[in-house]
Amino acid sequence: MILGVCGYGYTGSGAVLDFLREFPSCSVSPYDFEFSISYIPHGIQDLENALVEQCTRFFSSDVAIKEFYKLIEYYNTRHGIYRRLSGEHFRQHAEEFLKKIIQVEWSGYSWDDAILASPLRLTARFRLLSRWINFYESHTDKRYKLPKSDRIYLSVCPDRFEESVREFLKNVLADLQYDFSKTIVLNQPFDANNPSRSMKYFDDPYGIFVDRDPRDLYVLVKKHIKAKGSFIPSDCVENFIAYHRLVRKRNVVLDNSNIMHISFEDMMYNYEKTSESIINFAGLNPAEQSRKKHFDPNVSINNTQLFLEYPELQEEINAIEQALPEYLYPFEKYTNKPSHQVKPF
Repeated sequence: MILGVCGYGYTGSGAVLDFLREFPSCSVSPYDFEFSISYIPHGIQDLENALVEQCTRFFSSDVAIKEFYKLIEYYNTRHGIYRRLSGEHFRQHAEEFLKKIIQVEWSGYSWDDAILASPLRLTARFRLLSRWINFYESHTDKRYKLPKSDRIYLSVCPDRFEESVREFLKNVLADLQYDFSKTIVLNQPFDANNPSRSMKYFDDPYGIFVDRDPRDLYVLVKKHIKAKGSFIPSDCVENFIAYHRLVRKRNVVLDNSNIMHISFEDMMYNYEKTSESIINFAGLNPAEQSRKKHFDPNVSINNTQLFLEYPELQEEINAIEQALPEYLYPFEKYTNKPSHQVKPF
């Protein structure tokens, strides 16, 4: 089983990851990284869209494959987790995967290469060298031998795309030292607002999706995380409200027993019932749990009701309450309260 724990950005999925660390039958990486290659921009989802679903002549596949190459290089940096744990194996697995789905490649270039080029390459290759190529070919009547970096990749509806993706991801996970004899727990492997699209790339996938009270999310980003969380707008409350609705717009999953939604707050305010639900969903043995060894609800409760600590934000909090009532957590139902003596995560 691949068990993905996913959120929307600072919505508390780490609490569930820590909870699952308490089960020896779960293989959870000790390293803090997100395995999100299936759906992030330039990743596998974009690759499938360009090669399979909305392919346009050869340009869509050419651009998508080159962007995927760049993403692999980004992940494969010297001090990155992929290089540290698997050496060059990660790059090798990616190249083997691409060989399976690239149908034709040749020496050439197209207009998209100039558009995507860095300023230095744009000048050197597509301005200076292009002038020389035009001059050479017009005066010699010969074809100029293009640089090795000039390649075009064509792939239109390749066979076994999803099967090749699953094999690639399984090889990568093995090199990242996950134990396939256990339940493999991954951080953010599925897209929270459209999970079925990315879940299909994994064998036997299950997903736990965690959301939190928008009032706390707004305060957390605005007052604690600040620039690090700037992908969530906190410059004005109207932008935050629009953002919150839009990123959850497609999160409608009906009759899918492989998907579970929980509130971050339930991990503290309703710990026993929520624990039981997660254990049953993941098929775990409650007797093997080292209870509260990695996740202590009495500590993590201090990451809730942050909005009460900032009276100067009351007007913005009121706006969130009025605009997003369906996302508010019913704190008033519970007697346990945070002390806010612990710094929010």
